[in-house]
Amino acid sequence: MASKLRRLDVGLHPKSVIRITWWGNATVVIESIDRSIVIDPWVHPKEGDFQFVFCTHEHYAHADPDTVERLTQGRSFQRLFLARSCLYPSNKKHARHLKFLSKPTWQIGKYVIFYPKHFDHSRPWGAEGDTAQLAGSGRELQPSRNETETRTPGVWTPRPFAGIDEIWVDGWHVEGMEMLGDDPEVSHPLKGAMPQLGFFIEDLVSGVSFYHMGANRRPYQEMAEIRGRLDVLLLPIGRMTREHEIATLDLTRPRCVIPIGWRDPDPAYPIPAAKAGAGDDFAFETPADPLSHIRDLDKVASKMGVRVAAIKGGIPYRF
Repeated sequence: MASKLRRLDVGLHPKSVIRITWWGNATVVIESIDRSIVIDPWVHPKEGDFQFVFCTHEHYAHADPDTVERLTQGRSFQRLFLARSCLYPSNKKHARHLKFLSKPTWQIGKYVIFYPKHFDHSRPWGAEGDTAQLAGSGRELQPSRNETETRTPGVWTPRPFAGIDEIWVDGWHVEGMEMLGDDPEVSHPLKGAMPQLGFFIEDLVSGVSFYHMGANRRPYQEMAEIRGRLDVLLLPIGRMTREHEIATLDLTRPRCVIPIGWRDPDPAYPIPAAKAGAGDDFAFETPADPLSHIRDLDKVASKMGVRVAAIKGGIPYRF
């Protein structure tokens, strides 16, 4: 880990032991005393010992196979939480397959396919362009007998996912959030839902909670289900329109927003301009002037009582 440690004064739990490091793009490390997790590892972290690794979807900048495999070899590692799309080979440009999970030496119980507990109810499952599409299986998905129901005002909706969508483990509480806007890049039809993920993560020791949105492109009403519980929104700027960013803040009302997914013009930004074999494809979605974008976002957020903190890549911050 980086040796410097800065204070992030955003009015959260003054005696908190939580530290956060943004390693560029969507990669975030959260540490609490002797426990730590990493979300969407790509170029970094180069080192570290993590209990849990999270991958929101199969894009190379969110689930880099070499980095993920290395981080799952740590002595403290317990489990990998990932979207179903990360398990399937693909010839799509941006997709990556975590093929090391099929090695005979890998323990199948060490990874968990996670599903959204909170998802967009406004569109039918399998609708074209929706990340909850059935990847070639049309509208064949039917709720099984063991699936529970979820409710929106005045509407009954069968729960479309039979897998794990919430877990309490070793001082962490995790709930799946649907990530909208990027269809899963699988190269052949697969039956069953293929939702991409965000994660609501709460450290049960300090009480600090985070919502990592993955590469979400639009808000949905069910985001409001974590309103009142959310401390830190990890917001990928440049993925959504400004109106959608503001709507996301209004739905979730975090105490603090940390912008991620943008290229800091500082030469110390930890991701190189190009990565061999991949390039820097996410850069085109970075705002043309990200610092100005963040300042404008802060003006709007402050009217909601929300703080915006633009942290530097590769430097740990303490709340």
